Amino acid sequence: MATIMIVDDSQTMRKLLRRMLEELGHEVVGEAENGFLATVKYKKLLPDVVTMDYAMPVMNGLEATKKIKQNHLRSKIVVISSTQDEDYVDEMKKCGADFYLLKPIHKGKLKAVLDFMLGNDQEDGSESSI
Repeated sequence: MATIMIVDDSQTMRKLLRRMLEELGHEVVGEAENGFLATVKYKKLLPDVVTMDYAMPVMNGLEATKKIKQNHLRSKIVVISSTQDEDYVDEMKKCGADFYLLKPIHKGKLKAVLDFMLGNDQEDGSESSI
């Protein structure tokens, strides 16, 4: 089981992700509706994993990922977005995102990504799989 923070401006998406994550046996320790709140809450909660949307008000997922990774090098961030643009994916990788999942999200794919990320603690720190 992992502790997870959900970051998405859509309340519907946050509820869907919460349900999926809890069904997978994880604990959702917090939610944020924008990137700024995510950076503030991350410091307090220190979750094992963050699910991060891209397009959000106040601070987007790219900036939030960059800020979290600058202050917490070992943080694990899964981007969950409807944006398929290759430039965007490249930018997220440069900012330190570990994985990218396309909306609509499927529980099986989410499980596989989380299992890999959480099992990666014993690995040698090889390149992320975004």
